[in-house]
Amino acid sequence: MDIAQQPYFAQPWSNPVTTQQPYRPQNNSNSSSLMTVLVHGEDEVNNYPVAAGFTVMLVDFDMKKFWLKTTGMNGVPQQPRVFSIHEETPTVNTIPTGNYVSKDEFNALNAKLDKLLKDLGGNDNV
Repeated sequence: MDIAQQPYFAQPWSNPVTTQQPYRPQNNSNSSSLMTVLVHGEDEVNNYPVAAGFTVMLVDFDMKKFWLKTTGMNGVPQQPRVFSIHEETPTVNTIPTGNYVSKDEFNALNAKLDKLLKDLGGNDNV
């Protein structure tokens, strides 16, 4: 069959604006979303795949550790950084013991010092 004799089928028109790929922002250090995955042991950390240009936090609560595993934009994985997890207990505000005086004792001593300076004819305690 000759090209001139082939039937013509009209191609549907496509709008170039609607056929574009959706915008996907690149993962960077300013990104506030970090995917967190629970793992059991370092074998799972080493075998967990990470997409190019992304960082994943892998957490093992049994070992009380977490890892930040990053893959560069070229797809080459970097060495995972490991951190330990420990609970911080809040400190309780207690009254210090030892060589401290109360405010009333300090004010009484300050008044005695002012009286002594006045009796000696010195300047007032400032």
